[in-house]
Amino acid sequence: MKHENYIELHQCKKGYLYRISSRNLSIGAYDGKEGFVGIREKFGNRYLFTEYHYDQGAPFGTVFPLEEIGPLPNNLVICDWLTNPDTEDKLLKNTPLFDYLDAWLKQHITQEIVKKRYPQSCAKNISGEWIIISCPTCSGIIGRGGETEEAAWADAARRIDQMESGAYI
Repeated sequence: MKHENYIELHQCKKGYLYRISSRNLSIGAYDGKEGFVGIREKFGNRYLFTEYHYDQGAPFGTVFPLEEIGPLPNNLVICDWLTNPDTEDKLLKNTPLFDYLDAWLKQHITQEIVKKRYPQSCAKNISGEWIIISCPTCSGIIGRGGETEEAAWADAARRIDQMESGAYI
């Protein structure tokens, strides 16, 4: 299915993360060579996988970049496998990139769960503790995360799940 409004290949920026529409990925890090690396799940396994921009053409061009999310940290190498410096074989998993993308997905998926139930919800840091409140003008705390915003969103999503399943005490 072709998307009418997608970011063309010449507009993509190397080292940036994009929200994409593709066969197997929802976000992808652009490698600067027509490929987007993201986390694929297949048969219960999760691993880095590269898909290519639609503008590359058939049969491999399956990615439509829809939104530029922002730059990746400079220390990340954008590829699915790293070269083993001892043997020069592609044997090493790119764990730093996987961990970064995995954390990004977890944070933003939990935010989406909370935002479906509480569209006005937002994160605030009060005296060094991150909390999620149900709307900017009220004080209803729906999640606490201690030192990290990500933990607060995850706590809010967990509490909502408990409330909706009747397990909240």
